[in-house]
Amino acid sequence: MKRILSWMMSVLLVFTFLNISPSSAIAAESNLVVNGSFENPEVTKDWKLAQGPSIEVQTGNAGKPYDGQKLVELDSYAVTKIYQDIPTEVGKTYTLTFAFSPRPDVTDNKLNVYWGDTSLVQLSKSGSGLSDTKWEVYTYKNLKATSTTTRLSFDNLNEKSDSVGSYIDAISLVANLSGCAANTNLVENGSFETPEVESPTGVDFVRSFNGWNLSKGYLMEVDRDIFGASNAKDGKQYVELDSLDQVTQIYQDIPTEAGQTYKLNFAFSPRPDVSENKLNVRWGETLVCQEEKSGEGLTKNEWDVYTYDLEATSATTRLSFDNLNETPDSLGTYIDEISVCGETTSP
Repeated sequence: MKRILSWMMSVLLVFTFLNISPSSAIAAESNLVVNGSFENPEVTKDWKLAQGPSIEVQTGNAGKPYDGQKLVELDSYAVTKIYQDIPTEVGKTYTLTFAFSPRPDVTDNKLNVYWGDTSLVQLSKSGSGLSDTKWEVYTYKNLKATSTTTRLSFDNLNEKSDSVGSYIDAISLVANLSGCAANTNLVENGSFETPEVESPTGVDFVRSFNGWNLSKGYLMEVDRDIFGASNAKDGKQYVELDSLDQVTQIYQDIPTEAGQTYKLNFAFSPRPDVSENKLNVRWGETLVCQEEKSGEGLTKNEWDVYTYDLEATSATTRLSFDNLNETPDSLGTYIDEISVCGETTSP
């Protein structure tokens, strides 16, 4: 027969696309997805079926799996949707990775991925002319959890139902770390805790601040407990980039090694009750991200943590944060808990 059928229950798991090899797969103990490569024969204990007649597991009879000996084909006698409900922490961010391939010699292969109710991506590939699978790996970082359980789902419901098409494999979800291990943070004073702000207003305006320098703007603004105690992401102090009616850019030159990959983590919050809060982050000459948030309706800071893997091209790399595209009005864009740590590779 053309297929090997097995019942299987599905999995639930900010946009980066990259190619990786199976050797760089997430360690099993850190992957929040159970049976993400469908190797466990009792698939239905881990994955659930939301739509369709069944979950189809193949063992390479129509193309090689990406990881291990098995894969899932979503067009199983009919189009299907599978999911897994993942235990998550409200406010924490996660990184999702999965592999997708068209079925060889099948034109219509579609894949839709959802994080809770949010559509992450809609993919479409043709397998025409292929004699084997052609896997591509997709990674989505900074997926924020808004509840203690988040549903990650995969479907091909917009594909023509013809029993062939849309392979998935090697699904993983890992929590983003909010900082480096002790003594490994290359950023000096990443939480802006020293020196302590002593002004009775809870605000200091300075040209430099223990490791940090100002490249654009008039003065750096360091805030302490303006909206109540412990309102910083880490410690008691943080920086507001819209300072004295001036947008600003602050930076730190990080010692790096050309060709080495580093993990950048930082926290960003809008200022409460301020609508415009913009943040631009640069690694050397590379724009890492542009974020924008509204603080309307907030009574205290609301922090999100962002994580990026970045490669160095020189012995020193400038890390900078700015809100230069924001309207200067003295209010907006908080940053805190900044870290850069070297990637570690398990032997």
